[in-house]
Amino acid sequence: YEVGDEVVVNVSTDPGTGTAFYAVGDLYRVPALALLLALFAVAVTVVGGWRGVRSLIALALTLAVIVKIVVPLIVAGRDPIWVAILSATGVTIVTLLLTEGAHTRTVAAVIGTFASLFLVAVLAVVFDELARFTALRGSEDLTYLQAVGLNDIDIGGLLLAGIIFGALGILDDVTVTQAATVAELHDANPLMGRLALGRRAMNVGRSHIAATVNTLVLAYVGASLPLLVLFAAGRQDPLLTASMEVVAVEVDPFASEVARFNVALGGHDHVRILDGDLFDPVADERFDLVIANPPFLPAPAGVTLPLCGDGGPTGDRVLRRLLAGVDAHLTEH
Repeated sequence: YEVGDEVVVNVSTDPGTGTAFYAVGDLYRVPALALLLALFAVAVTVVGGWRGVRSLIALALTLAVIVKIVVPLIVAGRDPIWVAILSATGVTIVTLLLTEGAHTRTVAAVIGTFASLFLVAVLAVVFDELARFTALRGSEDLTYLQAVGLNDIDIGGLLLAGIIFGALGILDDVTVTQAATVAELHDANPLMGRLALGRRAMNVGRSHIAATVNTLVLAYVGASLPLLVLFAAGRQDPLLTASMEVVAVEVDPFASEVARFNVALGGHDHVRILDGDLFDPVADERFDLVIANPPFLPAPAGVTLPLCGDGGPTGDRVLRRLLAGVDAHLTEH
C-alpha cells in the first residue's frame, strides 16, 4: 500500500476484553471498476447507437431483476428452479422487445431461446441424476449458505437455477444473432426460396456454433485457470486429483467441527479433518501438495488477538514454522 490509497478496514472485537482490532483488508477498488464500467457504456453507445443504449437499459433491468427479485425469493425459501424459469422467461421477453423491437425476428428469437432453454433444463436434470452428485454438486462454497442460517434453500435446485441462467446468457446471443441473420438474408434477396434461405442460415449457424463452443471453453478455462495450475503443480492426473484424499488440520476445535459438518453435508468421504497444530497430527505422513492460510496479523506485546489472526510479534511466526516443517511432509517427484 502507498500513502493516499483508499483501503477497506476490517474491525473485530475480542469477546472477552471488548478490545477492538483493526486490520487493512484490501484496496478500495470501486472507483477503478466504475471507470471501467463507464468506458464500457461509452463504447457500447458509440458503436451501437440508440440500440446500444437500449441494450444497456436491458442489462440494468436484468441485474435489477436478479438482485431485487430472484435472490430475495431464493433466500425466502422459494424453489430456485421455478424462480429461475419464471424470471428468465420474463427477462428474455422484455429485454428482447426492448433491444430488438416487436418484429418477426424477435418472436423467432424468443421461441428459439425457450425451446433451447427447455432442452438445457431437461438435460441438466437428467445428467444430475445420472452423475449422482452430492448435495453440494461439486461446489463446496454452497456450504456457507448453511453456515449463515439459510438451511431451507434447495442446494441442488440452486445449482440447476444457475445452469438455466448461464445457458440463457449464451442462448440470447445465438438465437438473436441467428434470427437477425435470416431476416437480413431475406431482406437482401426477397425472391430467395425457403430451402435456399434455410441452407444459407444453417451455414451461418454452423460457424456460429463452432465459434461459440470455443468461446465457452475459453471462458471456463479463464475462470478455472488457477485450479488447472493447481492440478499441474500437484503433478497428478486431473481425474486422480479429483478423487484423491484430502487431509485438513485445524488448531481451533470450533472450526474443526464446522469443517466436519460441511464435509458430512457434502458426502465427501475422501476428506479427513484432524485437530492439532500444523503437522503434529500427521507426523509420519507425506503429501503431494500442502496448502495453508496461516495467521498473519502482528500482535505487539500485551495485545491479544483471536487465534485465527495471531501471527506473533511480526505476523510471520506461524508461517515460519510452516515453512520449516513442510519439506519433511512433501512427497518426492
